[in-house]
Amino acid sequence: MNSEISQNIAEYTRLQKLCVENIEALKNSLIGERLWIVGTGPSLVKQDVARFESQNVIYLNNAIMLHEKVRPERAFSVITDHIRLAELRADASARSSVTTFCSTDKVLNPDVSSALFGTPLIFLMPKLTRTISAGKFAMGIDTHTGFSTDLIAGVYLGKTVLIPALQIAGHLGASEILLAGIDMTNSKGEYFSTDIRSHWNKFDYEKDAEGHLKVCVRNLNCGGASVKREYALGSVDFLPALSEVP
Repeated sequence: MNSEISQNIAEYTRLQKLCVENIEALKNSLIGERLWIVGTGPSLVKQDVARFESQNVIYLNNAIMLHEKVRPERAFSVITDHIRLAELRADASARSSVTTFCSTDKVLNPDVSSALFGTPLIFLMPKLTRTISAGKFAMGIDTHTGFSTDLIAGVYLGKTVLIPALQIAGHLGASEILLAGIDMTNSKGEYFSTDIRSHWNKFDYEKDAEGHLKVCVRNLNCGGASVKREYALGSVDFLPALSEVP
């Protein structure tokens, strides 16, 4: 592992340590409560966002744009795409009433500045792998379909921001988790607003998300939390299949 990567990891580790107290303080802060996770899918256009007023809400990515309309009881946001975070950091930082979690799979990439993930945002270290081969030590992003019950020890990122958001929901202790604007469509660039730019290639739900979501829902159910999708317009009716997993 070269010195640049080592320095990068050291800096992200420093950021994570700065956030430990805040992460611990949020543990079970929504115990027994309802929590909406609001995505950016086109089905959100069909919904009255006023229904989230005085509710607990996690915004995914650009859904934070809705905050002034929503006026929730408690608000969080999750951003794990570094390009998206570069667009939204100023807005997220300015909204003191929204607690923003961020993470990235670029912690080993010296071309992505760790400063992007600094305070006032709460940085979650992604789960990492550590291997030794031919006497050489190497690190990588852990791509297992895991579910973290200890955010201080790291978060499994997966290939959709919903994956870390569900782990955060578990950390907060919510007993009823409702999904809105999360459509899992298999097409590129479908959002509730035309102002949102797409950074992704075609998304394949079965390949990129289904297995990992099953793991998340199973873990949340085992912890006593229900997960329901309140309304969907997308082409993939994913949640009923997930809830049938033993």
